[in-house]
Amino acid sequence: MSNKEDKIHILFVNPFSSSIGVSGADKSLLSLIAGLDKNKYKVSVAFPIKSRYLEETTDSFYREEYEKSGAKLYHMRMCVLYRTKNPFALLKNLLFLIPNIINLIRIIKREKVTIVHSNNTAIIGSGIAARICGIPSVYHVREIIGKPKIMRFLYPRLINRLADVIICISEAVALMFLENSVPHYKAVVVYNGIDLSHFNKPLDSMKLKREFTIPEASPLIGIVGRISPRKGHVYFIEAAAKIIKEIPDAKFYIIGWVESHAQVYTELLNKLKTLINSLGLYKQVMFTGVRKDIPDIMASLDIIVMASASAAAPEPFGRVIVEAMAAGKPVVSTNEGGAPELIEDGKTGILVPPADSEALAQAVLSLLKNKELKKNMGALAKESVQNKFSEHTMVANTERYYREIISESHPELARQQFQTEPKKTILYVNPFSSAIGVSGADVCLLDLINALDKNKYRIFVALPTKSQFNKELRTSYYYNDYIAAGANVHYVRMCLFYRTLNIFAIAKNILELMPNVIGLVKLIRKHKVKIIHSNNMALIAPGIAAKITGIPCIYHIREIIRHPKIAATAYPYIITKLADKIICISEAAASMFRKFNSKERDLHVIYDGIDLTMFHPDIDGTKLRKELNLSTDIPLIGMVGRISKRKGHIYFIEACKLIKQKIPNAKFVIAGWIDSEFKPYLELLNAVTSRIEQLGLKNDVYFLGNRRDVPEIMKALDVHIMASSSYAAPEPFGRVIVESMAIGTPVIATRDGATPEIINGENGILVPILNSEAIAEKVIFLLENKDYYEKIVQNSISTAHEKFDMKNSTHEIITLYEDIMERK
Repeated sequence: MSNKEDKIHILFVNPFSSSIGVSGADKSLLSLIAGLDKNKYKVSVAFPIKSRYLEETTDSFYREEYEKSGAKLYHMRMCVLYRTKNPFALLKNLLFLIPNIINLIRIIKREKVTIVHSNNTAIIGSGIAARICGIPSVYHVREIIGKPKIMRFLYPRLINRLADVIICISEAVALMFLENSVPHYKAVVVYNGIDLSHFNKPLDSMKLKREFTIPEASPLIGIVGRISPRKGHVYFIEAAAKIIKEIPDAKFYIIGWVESHAQVYTELLNKLKTLINSLGLYKQVMFTGVRKDIPDIMASLDIIVMASASAAAPEPFGRVIVEAMAAGKPVVSTNEGGAPELIEDGKTGILVPPADSEALAQAVLSLLKNKELKKNMGALAKESVQNKFSEHTMVANTERYYREIISESHPELARQQFQTEPKKTILYVNPFSSAIGVSGADVCLLDLINALDKNKYRIFVALPTKSQFNKELRTSYYYNDYIAAGANVHYVRMCLFYRTLNIFAIAKNILELMPNVIGLVKLIRKHKVKIIHSNNMALIAPGIAAKITGIPCIYHIREIIRHPKIAATAYPYIITKLADKIICISEAAASMFRKFNSKERDLHVIYDGIDLTMFHPDIDGTKLRKELNLSTDIPLIGMVGRISKRKGHIYFIEACKLIKQKIPNAKFVIAGWIDSEFKPYLELLNAVTSRIEQLGLKNDVYFLGNRRDVPEIMKALDVHIMASSSYAAPEPFGRVIVESMAIGTPVIATRDGATPEIINGENGILVPILNSEAIAEKVIFLLENKDYYEKIVQNSISTAHEKFDMKNSTHEIITLYEDIMERK
């Protein structure tokens, strides 16, 4: 058992603890506190002396539960920022900010608090106090701000400054932060959990009927939760009037509390009662007031309704939905906020448009009239919540983020309590992450990230906010793939030095260099980065940032520069000075650096590996042929890869015409993406399509565009062509060659850059660059010589397995990381 001093002390700041009725925020916080291991954690909770919910008293509706949880309780005046444009209201609240911060700092220092966990975004004093004391700050976001828009814009940005982790109770809540430039790894989703044991035991399904003397056969429909304008009680009552017309014995219950001291709420209650009387529903609609026996209440109802409808404050989660589902009851809910994440429409519940009493009524009627549907929906609903929305899952997910931030801020405490070593953070800088289509550099980086042990390494990927390949702010074709691989994605404005002699372009990039360096330095220092790994040499900021912060820098060279001459000399020289290690993806790429690199041990050739479980001979190649309506006896020749001038598509098209003369039934495909916003590429595409028409190949060449089913496309081909032809920028490796070889599709490639390191004549065919006749000749030769064709197939598969297995390349790089960290 841990000593008291050695425990992780969490101070929860709970500004809206209710003094009147049931509060979802309180229930969730109590569940979290109860679920934390008290041998590891010590818990304190700070409550407001006076707030929207605490006008006269320091008490909380849940005071007894908090005391039983073992938490130490504090009461203080809090500065709570409401959603208001009223400058006087804001000023009044800000007057309490300094005293609020001082009180929290005193508690933090006296009690040696480890983490400050704010249970609402409306309190900023807790985050400021944590920052002043130099300890981690967690914000638990339990609301969606729809309006005013200025608050939706400002709040997420403000909380981002104050928090180390922002826990959102739904994806809908997280979206509010993501759209305001908060990184995804910071705005995380942890769904609220409920104590399922209360709903899995036998429940009193007749409780309400006994209490209100209701006939056993009468169906009961209820709305559960605080009576508030945004909860949509008006639409519930209007729907009740419509339902009564078809099912006269139906009864309706409004279960929840109203803030009697707040005028707007008492006016709402009077409005609801007036509406009930005007519709003649005073015998059918009943108020139960606040209840703590929610499981039995849910069991007593046939259908639970959540009618929330508010553009200003959409429903952030829907705890009552989960409780109703746990009780095995179907839910009819408005399709707003977090509700669609809880309900699978038509299967575990029914979603209807907000503020639509007619749709609400029809949904309820459809369930009341179909008992089998109601029963099955309730059963599926109960099944769906068992794992996803349990208290255990919520506590485990929250504690995971506690562990991460404690490992960074208090490594010794993390070792003692969790028996884990702090993770080593690697920052990858990927300046050319494609926003449009498949990118070899991205794929290789993803393979490496997937291979890293996430228990040992913490991974950040810096992507460009705008680049040659990324015209739209904050987009990357592989954004979700990086997240799925376990990386924390961060967007940075990058200074990219293109191969250009344009003095204005160079000057523009130099102006962006300092902001780029500063941004990377901040990331390095904030997240205690151990290694920075640049995935391209067009970026010098990573090397400079590494020098400033004193960490090792690795440059991954994925290109060959021959022209302009000054760039071919300057780039390798500068990178050699900035890098601790240089990884080249071929000997051809490494040749640029050898004359500048006196330490051969710092220059490494590591070929890009491929995932042999994805690229293998047993892939089904019939899909594309079916799509194009081509039989298996029709020869299919193709190119796969980004459409770029250096890729030689024009020579491929010229070769297609020559092949057709010898093999009339041959067809051709071009698979790949083009940066349509980049003028030279658009002009190239027009030139290629024009040449196809000029040669009469319009019906023989298929443009597939950007595709992710690359293995299936390659398998469908009889011959794969790589026609790269560029003196200025030769092919640095040829990933598509290796992928095709692994699948068993023969490759004909130009003798350009690194291609001779892959193809040796036994496993593929090399032809001169800029030579469509040579391409055509070898294609025809391959297709007409089956024995030679089969020999190429077998040898290419063997080569891919022997030299280009992703496991080997990633192992070499990881070994390099370990070596460089030991040396530093």
